[in-house]
Amino acid sequence: MAPVKKMSPMNAQKEEHGAKPFVRIAIVAPGIGTEGGITTVVSRITEEFAGDEDIEVIWIASHRSGTMAVKVIQALSAFLQCCFYFPVVDVVHIHSSAYRSFFRKSIYLWLARLLRCSIIWHFHAPDKDFNDFLSHGKFLRAYVDTVLGCCKTIVVLSKSWLKIAEELIPNGNFKVIYNPIPADWLKKSAEPSMVGKTQTVFYLGHLIPRKGYDDLIHAFAKCHDQFKDWKLVFAGSGELEQAQFLAEKCGIAKNVEFLGWIQEPQIIEQFDKASIFVLPSYQEGLPMSMLEAMAVGIPVITTPVGGVPDVIISGTNGILVDPGDIDAITDALVMLMESPEICSTIGREGRHSVRKLVPKVIAEQWKSLYFDTVNTMPMKQAS
Repeated sequence: MAPVKKMSPMNAQKEEHGAKPFVRIAIVAPGIGTEGGITTVVSRITEEFAGDEDIEVIWIASHRSGTMAVKVIQALSAFLQCCFYFPVVDVVHIHSSAYRSFFRKSIYLWLARLLRCSIIWHFHAPDKDFNDFLSHGKFLRAYVDTVLGCCKTIVVLSKSWLKIAEELIPNGNFKVIYNPIPADWLKKSAEPSMVGKTQTVFYLGHLIPRKGYDDLIHAFAKCHDQFKDWKLVFAGSGELEQAQFLAEKCGIAKNVEFLGWIQEPQIIEQFDKASIFVLPSYQEGLPMSMLEAMAVGIPVITTPVGGVPDVIISGTNGILVDPGDIDAITDALVMLMESPEICSTIGREGRHSVRKLVPKVIAEQWKSLYFDTVNTMPMKQAS
C-alpha cells in the first residue's frame, strides 16, 4: 500500500474557526517503483508538496509492476483505500493513459462521483492514442464522454494535444500542464559539457514499436562502419529479445547493450556517460526521458510527435526527424558524432529551454488547479 498521511479535520471546520484553509487531494496513479512516466511525474510533484501547510496529498497506488496476482491485489487494495479516503478529501486527481488504463481508472471516478468529490482527469497517453481511442465506435465514445463530463478539469500535456482534445471534446474544460524535470539535475554543473562523456548513444523508454527502437538500431548500424568505437545503450523493458535479434542481424550486437528497466540512480549514471540521446517515437505525450536528457545537457534526436514540438526547435535545442525516417536519424547521429562542439551547443540550449519545467513551478500549477477546483465546488457536509 502507498504511504499516506493522517487525515486533517474538514476544511469547512477549519474555516469556521478562522484557520488557514487547505485542500486535501487523493491522487490515483501507479505506485512508487512502477515503471513508467506517470509514476515519475507524480513522485516529483508530491515531493514538492511535502511540508506544505495548505495542501495534504494522499497517493493511492492503483497499479504496481509484477505478476497478475500482484496487480489484482494492488487494485483491490487501491479500491479499499479510495472507499476510506474519498469521503474526506476535496479533490480526486486521476492519472491515466488510454484504452484499458482509462477503463480501470473510470471505476475510481464513479466512486468519487458517488461520494461528491470534485474530479480532475490527467491524461498521459500519446495524443494519437487519445485520438484513436475516441474513434472506436459510438458506445465507447459515449462512455468516454460521460466519464470526462464528470470532471471539473481535464489535464493534457501540451498545446498541440490541447487542439486535438478541444476538437474531440468541445465541452471539456481543458488545461495544459507540462511534465516536470528533476531540478537537482540542472544543478549538477553551470554549463553542460562533453568532457568525461563516452562515445555512447542512449535510449531510455519501453522497447515497443511506437517508440521506434528498431529504427534506431537500423540507423546506428548504417553509421557503424564510420564510428566503430561508438556504443548504443538501451534502458527499458519490452521487446528485448526482438531488439537483440535485430542488433545481431544488423551486425552490431557487440556495440549494443540492453540494460532492461533501471531505477533513477542508474539512469543518472547512464546520462552522465552518454553523448547523444535518441527517442525516435511514432507517438508520444510529452516524454519524460527526453526532458531529462535535455535537463542534463545531452543533445536530443527525436520526432515531432505529441508535445515534443512545444519544447524542441529543430537545430536549436534538439534535432527533429520524421517518424520512421531511418536515413534522417543516421544523418543526425553522424553530425553529432563528428562534432562535440555541436553536441555542446545543442545540449546547452536544450538545458536552458527546460529550466521553466522544474518541479517547483509545475507543482504550483497543480496547486493552483486544486484551489480553483475547490472554490467552484459545492461544500461537503461534515460528518
